[in-house]
Amino acid sequence: MGFIYWIASYPKSGNNWTRAFLTALVTDGARSATGRPPEIVFDENLGQFYRPFLKKKPLDTATETELAAIRPHAHRLIARKTQNFALVKTHSLLGVHHGTHTVTFDVTAGAIYLMRNPLDVAVTYSRHRKKDLDDTVAAMNHSERIPDRTANRSYEIIGSWSENVASWTKPHDQVLVLRQEDMLSDPEAAFRRMVQFLKMDVSAEQLARAMDSSRSQSDPPGLWRKELTEEQVALLVRRHEVTMKRFGYWLDEFDELLERPSTAAVSYP
Repeated sequence: MGFIYWIASYPKSGNNWTRAFLTALVTDGARSATGRPPEIVFDENLGQFYRPFLKKKPLDTATETELAAIRPHAHRLIARKTQNFALVKTHSLLGVHHGTHTVTFDVTAGAIYLMRNPLDVAVTYSRHRKKDLDDTVAAMNHSERIPDRTANRSYEIIGSWSENVASWTKPHDQVLVLRQEDMLSDPEAAFRRMVQFLKMDVSAEQLARAMDSSRSQSDPPGLWRKELTEEQVALLVRRHEVTMKRFGYWLDEFDELLERPSTAAVSYP
């Protein structure tokens, strides 16, 4: 029996890029018979992990309460299937829902939490959801938000952007926090920190190959300046001011937008 390392984030915050990098690193570029890389990082909410504990009840008819109750069993099933550690993706916030932790600690080795400027998240998330920006801004501001789930998956409690970030970024030596902006500015340093955190023995050549293979998965910063209206920016920065300041995303222009005296942004540690 092994343990789980969580690859956690609010949606569209670098999770796909990180998964592509880790897949390239573990497989060293190998492809399956279909020509695609093997599945290395699994989604936590896949039905295959939950169905064994539903007593033949269809997954799509299970309630959130029922799914929350069997979540620890699903996580332990993932851990039992690996000899070392499993890499598991989640967009859920770190907390308790319907009386059950969203992460099962007795099979958890640690977590990598990825974050990104919420203004850029709004642009990319809107495209991903195929919803307009007003709808996506409202979703990012929605406390305790649970997106609709498909028939073959359990649910995720994502929460608002700030709720998600705050839940995972309390000081803890078993959680590595990485901003996508820092990953873009110095990818070698960021990914080296990642593999060291995962206790993986990786050569400089292996690291470089995995980075090259996954580079196209990243999005450039600053998308929001061309895509968001002033009103949309104001709605986001007003809701997420504390967290944006904590992680260095606050700009003086946001004070001007909210029509108040400028305050200095807090530097990201």
